[in-house]
Amino acid sequence: MKKVFLLGVFFACLAGNIQAEEISIGQVTLTANQTADVEVLLTNERSDIGAIQFDLYLPEGVTIDKDKYGSLYEISDRLKIGGTEYFSFACVNKTDHYTFQIFTNKENGVSGNSGAIFTITLKADDKIATQDNLIKLKKVSMATIATSSVPSVDIYQDDAQFERTLQIPAKIGKSGYGSFSWPSALDFSDTGVTVFAGTRNDKGNLHLEPLADGKVPENTGVILKGTANTTVYPMTTDEVVASPDNELIGTADGEVESDGTSFYALATKPSGAGFFCVSSGVMIPKYKAYLKVSGNDASASEGFYFDETTGIVGITADNQETDSYTLTGIKVKTMQQKGIYIKNGKKVVKK
Repeated sequence: MKKVFLLGVFFACLAGNIQAEEISIGQVTLTANQTADVEVLLTNERSDIGAIQFDLYLPEGVTIDKDKYGSLYEISDRLKIGGTEYFSFACVNKTDHYTFQIFTNKENGVSGNSGAIFTITLKADDKIATQDNLIKLKKVSMATIATSSVPSVDIYQDDAQFERTLQIPAKIGKSGYGSFSWPSALDFSDTGVTVFAGTRNDKGNLHLEPLADGKVPENTGVILKGTANTTVYPMTTDEVVASPDNELIGTADGEVESDGTSFYALATKPSGAGFFCVSSGVMIPKYKAYLKVSGNDASASEGFYFDETTGIVGITADNQETDSYTLTGIKVKTMQQKGIYIKNGKKVVKK
């Protein structure tokens, strides 16, 4: 019995000496064309950690953003004594990753046993893919502080990866509509919005056709219909998405300057939502959609209304004060018969 007791004590002491030093990445949500702070965390049992080194790999389209002083990081209080940094810090931007080196020549190790050791600001551009969103740590190593009586101990950590949320914002305006385009193919099927392509019929009106699967090819202009004043976040897709029959033009490659006669953009007027002529010199923003109209249609028309339910999409400015349309698209001068008509882009009931 005595031998068994001593053996148990031996294993208890051995277990107490097991170390758990680990570098990890804090939670973060990154939205395209925006920045977000993320913490680099050290969880440690030892209090004498004096050196840390690792390689940081970020998802495509994500980089570390420099602060106003040109620095790529902000050191936490765990590497300070009385507010003064006592760790030296280096960050090297390699071709496909960043290498971090942190070390001290003092006898003080990293203070505390868990929490951030520094913070970085990540910036996402419009090349992000919402499916391949792994932040990876490789070649992670640490070392304890050497003293005259105790040599330094090297500690190695296995490669690690952390899945973090990457998202692409698509805004719905106060009218419940929004125009949109993006450099990569997107899937709106789980966002709760309806996605439309737009074509003009033989009367020159703009007809909105819903995309049944909610998938949009790269740099394709579309109209979104959803809850007013909200933002939805579609997913990127690797599928080859067929281009719909569509006259809407995307601006994912860059903003477009209007010539004052042929460029039409989404807006809401008292008569309804639709595409209206954009004044000369005004820039149609990036990631939107517009309609380009040429010839007599452009000079005679102020705007194109739409109604995806009836297929009647509006009346051009030169006749909208007098002409009305039946639900089948027949133009009438006056609403003589009882029924529902479209006038000035709105439904009117004749009783």
